[in-house]
Amino acid sequence: MVKFNRDLKTGDIFIHYHIAGKRFRASTGMRVSEKNWTGKWAKSSRVEYNGLTVNDELAHCQQCLVMAIVKLKAEGGGDIPRLKELYEIETTGKPVLKDMGLSFLEYFKLEYEKLTGSTGMHCKSTYNTLVAYFVDKNPTFEQIDINFYKAFKIWCETDKNYMVSTISSHLKWIKQIMKSGYSEGLHKNEKFKEFKRESYTTDKIALDRAELDKIAAKVLSSPELDIVRDYFLLSCYTGARVSDWQQFNTIKKGSTIWSYKSNKTKGNAKVKISPKVIAIMQRYSWKLPVIEANQALNENIRKVCQEAEINDIYTTSVEKGGKLVTDSAPRCTLVSSHTGRRTFATILILDGTPVHLVLLQGGWKTLVSFEGYIRLKELQSTKALEDWKVTV
Repeated sequence: MVKFNRDLKTGDIFIHYHIAGKRFRASTGMRVSEKNWTGKWAKSSRVEYNGLTVNDELAHCQQCLVMAIVKLKAEGGGDIPRLKELYEIETTGKPVLKDMGLSFLEYFKLEYEKLTGSTGMHCKSTYNTLVAYFVDKNPTFEQIDINFYKAFKIWCETDKNYMVSTISSHLKWIKQIMKSGYSEGLHKNEKFKEFKRESYTTDKIALDRAELDKIAAKVLSSPELDIVRDYFLLSCYTGARVSDWQQFNTIKKGSTIWSYKSNKTKGNAKVKISPKVIAIMQRYSWKLPVIEANQALNENIRKVCQEAEINDIYTTSVEKGGKLVTDSAPRCTLVSSHTGRRTFATILILDGTPVHLVLLQGGWKTLVSFEGYIRLKELQSTKALEDWKVTV
């Protein structure tokens, strides 16, 4: 029989079960005072600990242990360690991997296979990079240390000629996978916490109002490009990420503010709706057709800009392989779905919109990330210089 008892000194509640004459015991994470404990449960449903209702949590623990016992019996019986593993699976929803002897790369592969969409693709890219780095080696978690960190960075810069942003992205995923493995008890190596990601400022284009007006006015060569153009313009007018483009259909007729939750960050954004947004939505009777967010989308956005003759030459500068590399190309070849978000922020800042209102509308959480995103200080300085009246 599953039972609960309370530690007399700490008030912590433990769940118990006896199997083959041995006791299973695990913490429930709950704690109650003596006056609120009946000997079996908390005295009422109003008793809470850390914001959680004690009896609800105990009932959940009980249900998880019962399910673990059922699975243990289905396996033909077992011992306390196996019951603990099954109980942990039930309570956390994650398989217990501690005794599976997984290497770092094996675990990394299991983790990226759980992910979908662009997130899964980025994580898989880091996995493939690590496979190329280690060649035929299969490192343990303990080998992902400071020596690895330094050597991996040098290899990325010199052998692979990667940009700072690419190296930073790979380190982000390495740290995330190491953290996940650490949380699951697969290793005790905390050196990954010392891995530093170099900061970098993006050097990608943002369109100006004149260019947006040219795109909006252009008679395009196909209905498909018309739809792509309208989605892209809505992004430029609202700052929505491509992963949130399908939420444009939640813009309500007659509203002046569009509120939505970002699919990427789960943060809330509130955007002032302009007449240009309303005009596009009205064209589709407030229900845009579905559009696929893939590489073909970016190619079509570039076709739209090419047909709209967004052809001024733009020079980019990036740090690659430890060196500053510059390149020039027509602006229409450099746009992507992400350009809309950068365009939105850039135009607002140059208009003198208070930064906190820009952050609110775009869903940015910190000034640090926003600064690197659009070169905030540089834009503000340029704007101030343009408005400054020469007195000397």
